[in-house]
Amino acid sequence: MKSNRLIGGFMKSIWGCAALALLFSNAALAEDCGPLKIIGQANMISTQGALLVPATANGVPTKMIIDTGGWYRELSPALVKTLGLPTSRRQWAALDVTGRRIDKFVTVNDFAIGTFKASKVPFLAPDNGFGRDDIGGLMGPQMLMLVDVDLDFGGKKINFIAQDHCDGKVVYWKTPSYAAVPFTLTDEGHIRLPVELDGKPFTALLDTGADTSAITLRAAEGSFGITKNSPDVTKGAFVNGDTRAQEYKRTFKTLTVGGITFNNPTLSLMPDLLRNHLINDNRPPINSHISISKEAEGLDDITVGLEELRHLHVYIAYKEQKLYISPAVTPEPPAPTPAAPDGPR
Repeated sequence: MKSNRLIGGFMKSIWGCAALALLFSNAALAEDCGPLKIIGQANMISTQGALLVPATANGVPTKMIIDTGGWYRELSPALVKTLGLPTSRRQWAALDVTGRRIDKFVTVNDFAIGTFKASKVPFLAPDNGFGRDDIGGLMGPQMLMLVDVDLDFGGKKINFIAQDHCDGKVVYWKTPSYAAVPFTLTDEGHIRLPVELDGKPFTALLDTGADTSAITLRAAEGSFGITKNSPDVTKGAFVNGDTRAQEYKRTFKTLTVGGITFNNPTLSLMPDLLRNHLINDNRPPINSHISISKEAEGLDDITVGLEELRHLHVYIAYKEQKLYISPAVTPEPPAPTPAAPDGPR
C-alpha cells in the first residue's frame, strides 16, 4: 500500500529506545561536530517489491515495509487476527493510493523493528493486506521523520540516526563523489525532490514502499502525449488489487535522480484515483458558492521507487531537508583466514 493520505488530525510518536553512539573516522565529519549517533538499525531482508525489515509484534516475528511514501503505521488484517487485537475507530483517518478510507486502529503492547523497541504503539488496521502473507505491516514517515534515515542498499542495512549532528556532516561511507539534493518535506512527511525524465524536469516523491518508479497517466499525457492506448504502453496489474485502478507500463529513455542517470527505465503509468476522491470530498455543496481555497492533493507526477533506489546509497536528513546520494557500494568480503601451518613431521 502506498502514499496513504491524512484526512483528519494526526498525532506524533516518539521513538522509545536508547541511543547507541557510533564514531566515524571520516574526513566528512568536522572536528567541532559531534559524532553521528545510531539509535537503531535494521537489516534489509529484501528490496524486491518493497523495502522489508524484521520486526516483532507482541513477540510474534514478522516483516515490515519501510515506506517513505506512506503516512502512518499499519498492521495487516492477518497479523491483527493472529495477535487477537481489538479494533477501534477514531475521528481521523487515512486514504490509500486508490482513495479507500482507513479509520480502524489497534494497539501493540510490545513492538520492535530492527533494534528499536517501543511499547503501546498504535497502528492503522486496513481491510486489505500487503500482497504477501509474511508482510505484517508498514512504517510510514510520521515516525521515520523524527530521525535521519540512512539507506545503505549496498550493505543491505538501514541506520536510524539522531538529528543532533552538524548540517552536511553525514557522508561517512567511502564514495568518490556524492550529491546533496534539497527536498521539500510535506506535512505528511513526504519527500519531494527534483528529477528529470527524458530531459524534462519534474518534482518527484521518494517512495521506498513502491517497487517501481511511476508517472501518473495525467502527467504522462500532459508532458509526453502518452496515453494508455499508446502503442508502446502495456497493461499491468491492478493497484492494491483495486479493479478501478488499472496500472500500465512504458519504458522511457532516462531518469535522473541526484545527478545519477538511469537508462531505459520502465515506469508504471498510474491512474490518480486519490486526486479524484479528494476533489469529490472537498467539493462545496450545490449553490453554496464557496470556493475551494486549497487545491486537493493527489498522487505526485513522478514517484521514484526501489527499482532505481536499490542502486544508490541514500541518506535522508529530515531535519536539514536534504538527501545525500551516491552510487551504492557493496562491502568487500573479509579476507580469508590463512590456513594454519602444518606441524613438524
